[in-house]
Amino acid sequence: MKSVLLLPGHSSPDATLLVDVAGGLGHDIDDFKKMYPNHPGDLPVVINDVEGIDTSIELMGHDFLIQQPIKGAKAYFMHSIVHGWPDDLSTLERTEDHWHQLVEERGLNLRIVKFWKCGQSDVENLIECELVAQRTD
Repeated sequence: MKSVLLLPGHSSPDATLLVDVAGGLGHDIDDFKKMYPNHPGDLPVVINDVEGIDTSIELMGHDFLIQQPIKGAKAYFMHSIVHGWPDDLSTLERTEDHWHQLVEERGLNLRIVKFWKCGQSDVENLIECELVAQRTD
């Protein structure tokens, strides 16, 4: 993922690199910053009473149930944001085929690029998606 996300020219150099949607106390974005201290920018979406996080990370409170105000970020990170909700309001454990149906066949204008495997578990994997070009006819 580093080779895709952190390479120059992947998108506009002034684009937000990473938005941590429903970032809780900011632990994931802080770990990211520690692993990549010189990356070109960061903007997590976390609650405003976070303490002990790297000072170069800009904190921004936001309700993830309304439209995301940060447009054009290189990545949007969503970790366990609806895992404790009832099935009709949240998610299920899904196969790769299920993810293709959910992401690509629901009018979201997204295409799955790659499933990144993180260790032996299927619980902590990453799905890389990209916007599909809009038709202008």
